[in-house]
Amino acid sequence: MKLIVETQRLGPFMGLLEEGVRIEVPEGLSVRDVLVDTFKMDPLYLEERVLTLFLNGNPVDDVDAVFVGKDAVLALSGAMPGLVGATMRRDGRLAGMRQRIDSASPASGSPGAPVRVTVKLFNRVARERGEALFKDGIRVPGPRLHRFLQDREERLMPVCTRIAVDGSPVSWPALLSKAFGEGDVFLKVTLAPS
Repeated sequence: MKLIVETQRLGPFMGLLEEGVRIEVPEGLSVRDVLVDTFKMDPLYLEERVLTLFLNGNPVDDVDAVFVGKDAVLALSGAMPGLVGATMRRDGRLAGMRQRIDSASPASGSPGAPVRVTVKLFNRVARERGEALFKDGIRVPGPRLHRFLQDREERLMPVCTRIAVDGSPVSWPALLSKAFGEGDVFLKVTLAPS
């Protein structure tokens, strides 16, 4: 399913980035390769703005030495506040207080075989990268997207100016009554012209 939404504000949709978007990458890529080559993140942005990075819940300091495997979850954030934020910061002064996964080896599958990776964006990273991601389109599991739209109907319906499913215009009630299926939905969200 391909869903295109035109909205007056992106804010109500930002929770999707925190829940995660899916990308497909060749197995065995480093975290840097996934984010720069596949996720289209500027290398300078990765170095200077993504200050906290987790792979499957473990902090990552060396994005070139850690490899991404099947069903991996990458979480990206700017600086987090307090002692926890200082401890989790990439290559931060307090990073020695935590366990790290700087030398994880590539997954043991077929090298280059496509695998799904979920990328979650938080705080500054979500705000700064969100508009471009939504404009290019993101992949979200159908059941999760359907639940997201239902749970936030009161916030989303008033700001959505146009909705199309697979190229055909639909109303908000018609959208919610659609079967989203178990697979990923390609979602594009753009700002309505002022």
